[in-house]
Amino acid sequence: MAIYKNIRTSASEGVPVVFLTSSKFIDRELIQQTQQELIAFIQSTKPARLVINFKDVEAISSEFITTMLRCSDYVQSENGELRLCNMTPMVRMAFQVTNLDGTLLHIMDSTPKAILSFKKKK
Repeated sequence: MAIYKNIRTSASEGVPVVFLTSSKFIDRELIQQTQQELIAFIQSTKPARLVINFKDVEAISSEFITTMLRCSDYVQSENGELRLCNMTPMVRMAFQVTNLDGTLLHIMDSTPKAILSFKKKK
């Protein structure tokens, strides 16, 4: 099992859930390290469904939004689906302003709602 510094992984109803462990993803080095960890996790597990939980995240930069798009690309390249969840209103607004919420990225209020959204699509 890989040890990660910036993410914590678990599962809910058989779906991998990744928790972001930093409160602010503004620093370029932190963002790059986190992106490497997320992509390594995705490449090693090849999840059909994946949830990234933003519960502890207070702020993000546009560069971190790019990280989420890259994660989505990696998950989709394995025919998987990605959901983001538990964002503060300020973090979610960053995704809404870029018109990514509901288009390229799917953001749900909670982990249970994210998991339920996978089942509705099938």
